[in-house]
Amino acid sequence: VPVYGERPAPLEPDARERAVTGWVFAVFVQEEFYRAALGMMAPEVEITVYDDSTAGGPALFATGGRAGEETAVRRAVLGGRVVRLEVRPGAAFPASNAALADTVAAAGTLLTVLLAGTAWLLVTWRRRAEALAAGRTAELGEALALQRAILDGAGLAILATDGQGRITRANPAAEALLGLSAEELRALPSVDHLAAMGTGRGLAALIAELRPGVSIQREWLYRRPDGEQLTIWVTISALPGAGEAPGGFVFIGRDVTAEREAERDRDRVFAYSIDMLAIVTGRGRFKRVSPAWERTLGWKPEELIGQSLWHFVHPDDREEQIARARAVLEGRDACDLRGRFRHADGSWRWVSFNASAVTDEDRKSTRLNSSHSQISYAVFCLKK
Repeated sequence: VPVYGERPAPLEPDARERAVTGWVFAVFVQEEFYRAALGMMAPEVEITVYDDSTAGGPALFATGGRAGEETAVRRAVLGGRVVRLEVRPGAAFPASNAALADTVAAAGTLLTVLLAGTAWLLVTWRRRAEALAAGRTAELGEALALQRAILDGAGLAILATDGQGRITRANPAAEALLGLSAEELRALPSVDHLAAMGTGRGLAALIAELRPGVSIQREWLYRRPDGEQLTIWVTISALPGAGEAPGGFVFIGRDVTAEREAERDRDRVFAYSIDMLAIVTGRGRFKRVSPAWERTLGWKPEELIGQSLWHFVHPDDREEQIARARAVLEGRDACDLRGRFRHADGSWRWVSFNASAVTDEDRKSTRLNSSHSQISYAVFCLKK
C-alpha cells in the first residue's frame, strides 16, 4: 500500500504518483474491511463502493438491501487506487425527515470513518513492517556473518557456481589449494575451464546429469599455475533451482596428495618387505596382509583376508593375545610379543611380532609387524 505525503491523497494519477513517499506491507481483507467500516450503517443507508481508477470499474463492495433513488457520490484514494462511494437512503431511513442533504452528510461521515480506518491500518502496519524488516535484516546479517565465518574458516576448499557452472564464490582455502585468487576464479568462463587444468575434463557433462539433492564424489588430478600437481578429492552437490534444473553447484575439495603418496609407499612396503605385515580390524579380522605370509607361514593373502586373526593363534595363547590386543587398541604399542601361529600345513610356529593401533576410516585397526629373522629363529628352535 502506498504512503502519501499529502492528506487527502490527490485524485489525479500524476499528482498521486508525485505524492508517494514510500510503501508499506498492509494486510487486510477487503470484504471484511468494508463490511466493518460501512456495513453498520445499513439498513438506514445503503452504500456501494466502486473501483474508480478506470472507467466503468467494478463494484468492490455493497451493503445490499433495497436503496432509495437519491444518491450522494464521494471519491477517495484507498490502498493506492481511487474508489467511488455511492450512498443512498435505505429502507429504514427516517421518511419524515428524509432529505438528500442528510444522506450527503451521512456519506461524508462514512467516508471519514473509512479514511480514518485506512490511515490506522497504514500507520499500524508500517510500524509492524519496519520492526519486522529490522528484525529480519538483523537475522539475515547474523546468518550471512556466520556463513562467511564458516566458509572462510573452513579447512576444506569450497567453490559455488551458478546453474551454468560459472564460479560465484571461492573461500580462502580454495584460493590456496588451486593457486588462483577469488577474482581469477570468478573470471573463468566456467568451472569446466578449471577442470581442464587437470584430468577433470568433461566436468560440465558430469554435473549436467546432477539433480538437486544429489551429490557425487570424484578424485581429480589438478596442476596448479606454479606447476605443482595435486590429487584432490571433490564432492559435488546440486542446489535447488526455480524448476527441475539445478540453480547452482557446490564443490567441496581437499588435498589428498600426501595420503595417496603414503598409500603408494605402503603398497611398496607391503609388496617388498621380508617381514610379515598385516592390518586387522578392531574385531581382529584381516584387512590386508603382505606376500611374506605365504613365504613364511604358507598362507596366501586371499586365504587370510576376512578371516579372524584368532583362528590362527594357538588355543593356549589365545586368551593372553586377545588381552594384549585390547591394550593395543587403547593406544599402548606392543613390542616383541611372542606366540604360536598356525602354519598352512597345520603345524604351529613360534613368531615374535610388534603391534600398534592406527586410525583407518575412523575405525580402530591393529597393524602387526612380524620380523622374518625372528620367525626363522623360532622355526629353527622348534625344529630343534
